[in-house]
Amino acid sequence: MFCPVEYRESILIFRGLVILVVVVILGVSVTEQQLNSLTQRQEGGSTFSIAYDQSGLYSMHILGSTYNMRAVYSMGEIVNSDKAIIVKTMNHSITIPTYIEIDCKQELKLLDLWAQLVVKEAFKFKHLVDLAQTILQEKIHVYISRFR
Repeated sequence: MFCPVEYRESILIFRGLVILVVVVILGVSVTEQQLNSLTQRQEGGSTFSIAYDQSGLYSMHILGSTYNMRAVYSMGEIVNSDKAIIVKTMNHSITIPTYIEIDCKQELKLLDLWAQLVVKEAFKFKHLVDLAQTILQEKIHVYISRFR
């Protein structure tokens, strides 16, 4: 029959297991160093090491076995072109325009027509002012000649 273990006893068992793992790791390290010195091969063996790659790959070497873990997962993609920035995820794509093209030919034609009308009306007004000036000069000459 199985009896429940008390807290103090479970701590004692856990410490014992940790000490056993440390002794095994130290034993493997010492054995590997001794084997390297006997065979005159100075390889850099290790019992426990962790390496990180720029692509987000962690490689863990424990007691001769290698375990790989990936830290970076592809969640999306950003594409930058001349006219837009495109953000792509698994199910969606968002386009942010960086080059905006506006067709304002019609508005420019209307502005050109308006400018032509303004110039035409200005010439008419100038002609009327010139006419009024010549008439006024004639009347002034008549009044001056009468007044003398």
